[in-house]
Amino acid sequence: MDLWFDEKNNIAYIGLSGILDKDSILDALESTISCEKYKDGMSRLWDFRDADLSELKSSDILSIAIKSSELSSTMNEVNIAIVVKDSLDYGLSRMFQSYTNRTSQNMVFRTVEEAEQWLMGVAS
Repeated sequence: MDLWFDEKNNIAYIGLSGILDKDSILDALESTISCEKYKDGMSRLWDFRDADLSELKSSDILSIAIKSSELSSTMNEVNIAIVVKDSLDYGLSRMFQSYTNRTSQNMVFRTVEEAEQWLMGVAS
């Protein structure tokens, strides 16, 4: 996992690679929100461009959505951008988007630049 924080723009960057399952994604979320640099209300940019999400089932994605809400007290209050490389990953990420019951927004993108622009625009 590659984790870094842009405190000026209030964004946590979470980069994952390799074949991912629901536990590896939830572990990354838990590591992010428990990091001392993470601040409540910080937007999250998930970078899955180097990851393989093909092993995830719809039940896994539902579990991730439910568990992530339990792990993070601010889950419903932050904007989340998900960056993916192909159509399968895009579809899976959109499924996560539909499973979450959130008051803020989450969007799926093909580039980090588009995701950053959206996060910074939503936060203003």
